[in-house]
Amino acid sequence: MSDLPFSLNFLSSPENPWGPPKAVPASLNFHSIPYAPFSKSDKLGKASDWFSAEQFQNQPQGKGQKNVRDPFHAYGASAASKFAAEETSDNVNSFEVVDNKPSTTTANQQQKTVLRGRGNNNNNNNNKRQGGANAPQRNAFQRPAPVKKPVSAVQTPQQQRASYWNTQNQLQIDEAAKKKKYSIEVKSNFSKVTDIELNKLTKLNLDLGANGKGETLAVKANPSLMKLYNKTFDKLSSSSNLNKKTIPLKVFSKEFPKTYVDTMNDETLMNYAKDGTADVLITDEILTTIMAAPKSNFPWNFKIVKDLKNNKLYFSNSELEPQTIVDENDKDLFLTSFLADDNTLNSHVRLANEFKGINYNLSRFVTASTNGANIQKITPDTAVNKSSDVKTSKIYKYKLYKIPQVTVGEDNKKHRKLTLAKSDDEEAEIKYINVGIRTEADLLQKPNSGDEYETVAVHALNQYKPSQLDWKSKLISNRGAIISTELRKNNNLFSKWIVSSILGDINSIKLGFVARDSFNSAEKHSVLGMFNYKPEDLARQCNLQIGNGWAIFKSIIDIVNHEAEVSKDSKDTVEFMLARDPSQPKLNIYRVD
Repeated sequence: MSDLPFSLNFLSSPENPWGPPKAVPASLNFHSIPYAPFSKSDKLGKASDWFSAEQFQNQPQGKGQKNVRDPFHAYGASAASKFAAEETSDNVNSFEVVDNKPSTTTANQQQKTVLRGRGNNNNNNNNKRQGGANAPQRNAFQRPAPVKKPVSAVQTPQQQRASYWNTQNQLQIDEAAKKKKYSIEVKSNFSKVTDIELNKLTKLNLDLGANGKGETLAVKANPSLMKLYNKTFDKLSSSSNLNKKTIPLKVFSKEFPKTYVDTMNDETLMNYAKDGTADVLITDEILTTIMAAPKSNFPWNFKIVKDLKNNKLYFSNSELEPQTIVDENDKDLFLTSFLADDNTLNSHVRLANEFKGINYNLSRFVTASTNGANIQKITPDTAVNKSSDVKTSKIYKYKLYKIPQVTVGEDNKKHRKLTLAKSDDEEAEIKYINVGIRTEADLLQKPNSGDEYETVAVHALNQYKPSQLDWKSKLISNRGAIISTELRKNNNLFSKWIVSSILGDINSIKLGFVARDSFNSAEKHSVLGMFNYKPEDLARQCNLQIGNGWAIFKSIIDIVNHEAEVSKDSKDTVEFMLARDPSQPKLNIYRVD
């Protein structure tokens, strides 16, 4: 190194090299200095742009800004907010206007608005509406024009009509809820046991398996009053009826005889309770109403009596029978008829009476005489017990259904399935709840072969007001649409008809379509057509599951039996009331003390 013509001793040693030190001296630390974002795509001259933000705000919104670069970057912090000067009270107070010439710009001209029109004409119109330079001059004592709402807050005529009708519908619903009442008064001695929401009942399911068909105990009918179905009425609904022929409905009686016999007044059912054949006694009218409870929209109630001494359960009608409601599942039609005065033509009270009269007269009108036929058996292979005690033409069938006494729930995404609880002892006898039911059929139908007669249920629907699907002209051509509409409007009513037919082994449902001769009068009607349906086919169209009905009925039995054991208090009988709530979609169970 000594041979070199220059010396390197002045250079720093490797331990202390030249350059910034590893630790920044305290004198060089920078505090409270914001970070200015910078992108590699930006030009170096744009790193300190103090004017584009103000220009961007002053430019009108329009097509010209489509490709203009946004000065506020989408990364880091905002340069405008970080480097903006802070306004302090000293700065504001010390600020002076250098140009003291009076300004010609009014305060209204400086006012900005977010509502911008297209072109200068719209801007001028906006300026006029907001009191700008183009606004007409007014007197100081003149009332200022009302401030208009922004365009976004102004409803269109369609929205205004929808809002109005939504409000009216809600008012009608509230008024209907106040008008609905229990058919019997809930007294002070009624103690609520529980309430069950109807939407929860739809998720239950109980499959009876081999016991689903039930066992026929007896069939009772009066041979002198039994009637056959007149098959000539089926020609009304055939496609060959091109002339749209109708038949006036004959009125047999305007006062309908009461043919219903309550559970506790039926000697046959009470005998099944005495000899131990049945543990639960009920009629098909009560059972179908309970099974179709989730589809009901009108209050009803039944009495339940628990005989603790003999361990029997009786389901009985209360003082007033449940009323049939026309178009119960159509909210608009139901509210219109329900809120109408009871004396008007299409009120729910008069429609119910008209509906009851049509069904009574139609079931007698479509009959044919037995001509002394010796009716011995009805399907399936059941002997007819001919009894003069039966005062009507109906055929009563007494059936026994077995429900598992102990069930467990299996949760599923769609429903909760109740199944028979498995016992550790395989030889243990399975215990069942024996349910005795009285079902009824309207008429008999002569078979094509053999000596077994088929049972028939006759039901009628009434067109009481004009509609787009006019039955008189479109019943045959648009049969499917009309049936679907009626299934939607009267879902609860159809469900009860179908369940009753399935429980009573009824072979076919004769569905009659009846219309008023004049929509302004309920005195005269005409039969437009008679259609034949299998109960199972209608159940599929209604999406009706009989297992759901059995699960609902089993749940009510369990609740009543448990409460009766808890509150027996040395009583032989405990009375309950099962009621559909008039204002809320739920079932209430009361104990009558």
